[in-house]
Amino acid sequence: MALLLYPQPAAAMGIFALAFGDGLASLVGKLYGRVVLPYTGGKTIVGSTTCFVSVMLVALGILPTYTGAVIVGLSATILEMFPTRDMDNIILPTGVGLITWLLMI
Repeated sequence: MALLLYPQPAAAMGIFALAFGDGLASLVGKLYGRVVLPYTGGKTIVGSTTCFVSVMLVALGILPTYTGAVIVGLSATILEMFPTRDMDNIILPTGVGLITWLLMI
């Protein structure tokens, strides 16, 4: 969906957010997460922090400013925290792609 909606590198950033942010958040959250965030459907603090850090690090390679990378990381973390079950596989790349595109224009 992100590839259809946004130009490069915003589309790539959306896909990277899904691959690295959501993937690592799930893996690390299940392995090390003990404190569950309320109203998130079982998401953990460790998993959400992992999502933020991984997406921010990838965004540092794509966006020209540190502030932009932090904004993209925060937006990915917030989108990932919604209790949407498997819909985050569509929401996350589309939302992060939009935020990245808006920061680039």
